[in-house]
Amino acid sequence: MKMRVVLVAALAAMLVTPAVADWTPNDGHKMHYPQLPDLDNGMNILCTERTPWGSKLLADDFMCMSTGPILDIHIWGSWLNDDDPGFLDVDLYIFKNIPADPSGQEPWWSRPGHVLWSRHFSGAEVVIGEVIQNQEPFYDPNENMIIGSDTKIVQYNFFIPEADAFYQYENEIYWLGVQKRNDFENNIFGWKSSKDHWEDDAVYIDFLPDNKPGLEPCNVLEGWRPLIHPETGETIDLSFVITPEPTTLALAALGSGVLLLLRRRRLPR
Repeated sequence: MKMRVVLVAALAAMLVTPAVADWTPNDGHKMHYPQLPDLDNGMNILCTERTPWGSKLLADDFMCMSTGPILDIHIWGSWLNDDDPGFLDVDLYIFKNIPADPSGQEPWWSRPGHVLWSRHFSGAEVVIGEVIQNQEPFYDPNENMIIGSDTKIVQYNFFIPEADAFYQYENEIYWLGVQKRNDFENNIFGWKSSKDHWEDDAVYIDFLPDNKPGLEPCNVLEGWRPLIHPETGETIDLSFVITPEPTTLALAALGSGVLLLLRRRRLPR
């Protein structure tokens, strides 16, 4: 009996323990499905402000599968020529969705609309996770050219305080936007392409925010263009996953643990 009490207490403690590790497929998700890195025919797309090739902001669409705050965001990226400073100073955005125009008139593609949420992350706020060794090209969509290469894919994890989180609604489509800041260093970051396609193409825009930490809610950016693979001509999606908040995962674990203990208690001896 004492052991059961200890185990239940340990499971309950998970409810107040924040997520500190990187994402794995067993951790679940609260978007249509995880968009994992393309390790076969992938590339990294320029996603940094104030570079010789302009200031790129990238975005990709996703569908919410569970109403509630977005507390965990995970992306994969790399550094041009492996010039990794060991940290990531970045702005994340959530945009409203503008559906594709069936008339076929430009811009006919779906794209981000109003800014619904934005937040700056730096230093310890960005948890560096798994590093995958993989040789890949580094792509600038404006010039439609390869500007270098890299050999490491890094998972970056963002854990958002609930007071600062964006509240999403089930079955709504949103866009996740990413842009690395480049105020003091000249390390060029790219967002990794995904092997998993969903809905519409990822998009890019040349954008340099006038006011930090980024865009204010309700701003609309004009000039988004779809991302197309320069070699295959296929559409590009970007690698990321939005996961259930830690409390949801802990409740599930606690419930499973309690049911298991009750079941064992009822087994005949």
